[in-house]
Amino acid sequence: KDMALQAIAYGSVYVARVALGADPQQTLRAFREAEAYPGPSLIIAYSHCIAHGYDLRNGLDQQYKAVHCGHWPLMRYNPVLADEGRNPFLLDSPKPDETWREYTKLELRYRMLQK
Repeated sequence: KDMALQAIAYGSVYVARVALGADPQQTLRAFREAEAYPGPSLIIAYSHCIAHGYDLRNGLDQQYKAVHCGHWPLMRYNPVLADEGRNPFLLDSPKPDETWREYTKLELRYRMLQK
């Protein structure tokens, strides 16, 4: 289930998907907007963990790769923009420039599926 899309469906919730290792400025912007929003806010952050099966010293690099292969799109949904007649959905991710296959080779949880 996509928690971000479920929250966006309400139309009155500020929603952001962030990854500090991929774009620290977008993460900071999302936190500032969420704090300023006069209603409920939800920030979903990519969080690396030991169960992903790679050296956690590389966690921020792995976040970067997750975003740059399209696995973890960075986005913000700000209902205030809709009130101003603008598009409330902001896709902050760049066009994927790495392959998903290369990204999944680095994580044990995906390598296990290849067998």
